[in-house]
Amino acid sequence: MRVLQDELPRIEVKLSSDYSPRLADALLKGRLDAAFMRPEPHAADLAYKLVRTEPLIVVFPSDHRFAARKAIRLREIKGEPFIDPSKTAPTSWAPR
Repeated sequence: MRVLQDELPRIEVKLSSDYSPRLADALLKGRLDAAFMRPEPHAADLAYKLVRTEPLIVVFPSDHRFAARKAIRLREIKGEPFIDPSKTAPTSWAPR
């Protein structure tokens, strides 16, 4: 923030947190200039630039057949019951 203020003294920077769908909507409506977020399929008019990728983490009960493994392939958990933490801000996204 200091670097921005020193280099661009008239710039206004506000930090906030929200779900990716709301951030995409604010960008499309001109209420935000930039956001760190996951890609939103309904917001194709936004220009996404990859900053970082994160590993997908799966948590199992200690007695589950995969619990002792260091890694599994996504296809190996096909058909396993799971909890989807959020319909508003999905934790994973894949282009169609």
